[in-house]
Amino acid sequence: MIRFLSFLLPLALVAPAVGLGADLAAAARFVDAVNADWIPAMRARDAERVARPYAEDAVFVTRANHVIVGRSAIAGLFRKSFTAGSRVVSGAIHRRALEETNGFLIEWGDAELTVLTAAGKEVRSSSTYLTVWRPKADGSWEIVRNLNL
Repeated sequence: MIRFLSFLLPLALVAPAVGLGADLAAAARFVDAVNADWIPAMRARDAERVARPYAEDAVFVTRANHVIVGRSAIAGLFRKSFTAGSRVVSGAIHRRALEETNGFLIEWGDAELTVLTAAGKEVRSSSTYLTVWRPKADGSWEIVRNLNL
């Protein structure tokens, strides 16, 4: 619980008090498009494409509680996993909810991956995630926090 609160507290301190209203549907379409590209980017082993939605100051927390800070470091994490000899076969993101609070989007749901290891063994994994999206000046969104549980 402490990890969760420390993950979100910095956002609460700087969050503008604005609501999205009707724009939530447009924001949801943007998030859905980013999420839809996740598996194709993973299958292509394109670390930069996987990390593209992350802000320069984003924080990514793995299931093993490793904290990675910054888009380039997040890309490096994926680049390293792609060179380990395994490859993503399939997967999906199943969003449970997307809500707006103080100008940010809070998304949570479940993700699943099927990976073929270098030894030829198929391994399936799943996790719950929490993602915080921040609006950009051009009307798009970027991930500022991603927590995998």
